[in-house]
Amino acid sequence: MVKSKSARVANVLNIAVISLLTLTFIIPVILILSASVSTANSFAQYGYTLIPQEIDFFAYQYVLFSNSLFVRALGNSIFVTVVGTLMMVANCALYAFALVQKDFVGKKLCSIIAIFTMLFAGGTIPYYLVVTGLGLENSLWSIILPGSISAWNILLMRNFFNNIPPSLTEAAGLDGASHVQVLVKVVLPTSFPVIATVILFTAVGFWNNWFGPLLFIDKNHREIAPIQSILREVVQDASAIVGQNTDLPTEAIKNATVVVATLPIVIVYPVLQKYFINGVILGSVKE
Repeated sequence: MVKSKSARVANVLNIAVISLLTLTFIIPVILILSASVSTANSFAQYGYTLIPQEIDFFAYQYVLFSNSLFVRALGNSIFVTVVGTLMMVANCALYAFALVQKDFVGKKLCSIIAIFTMLFAGGTIPYYLVVTGLGLENSLWSIILPGSISAWNILLMRNFFNNIPPSLTEAAGLDGASHVQVLVKVVLPTSFPVIATVILFTAVGFWNNWFGPLLFIDKNHREIAPIQSILREVVQDASAIVGQNTDLPTEAIKNATVVVATLPIVIVYPVLQKYFINGVILGSVKE
């Protein structure tokens, strides 16, 4: 099929715009990677360059092996992300499964409550008062518990569960399976696309969360601070991680910190991305 002249022009324009946007996204990443492996002298002389003039991996060695604060923060973020994501999947799956049960009397009211929280949020002050009122300040649970359920994820999973053939769950019920067994052994194994989508949304949210630690973890408890909290301090003031040692390549350490803090999500995203589109499309459209 021969394309018209206008179609060819449109394709060229699309390619040009996409290429320009791609460069806009990639170039800052390359600059950060280059600065993270540059020596202090070369960075002072040339600044940010696409290709480092002198390569030195000391910044990564310092961040990953020589600084206990950053290593602890990395472990804290892994704990928060893993535990929070598991709780999110479990809570949303239980709530969504209840909403698709025909014999559940209060499912309409529960759906309205979930949607209401999406439209009208309490705001930062009530959020702070609730968390501190529960005595969760200066603990990782102040970050995990408030983010362990989401109305959007509930509705996403509910719509996906509605697309599962009723014959599957009815057959399991006839075999004597309880509601929990139907959920665990029938519904969840057939719902991996939407589960992967929820995992991806939640993991990225927990990993990048810096506002929660800013509210609930003070500087006297930095040993439990997650990576984004430490990263924020490093970007604002390099002495947060290098102390008063002026001989260290502070700019390289800043950029190496950014790279290491971003790398885990960059690794996880491609693994789950192939399920992302199916999960969003099937979970957001109700037939």
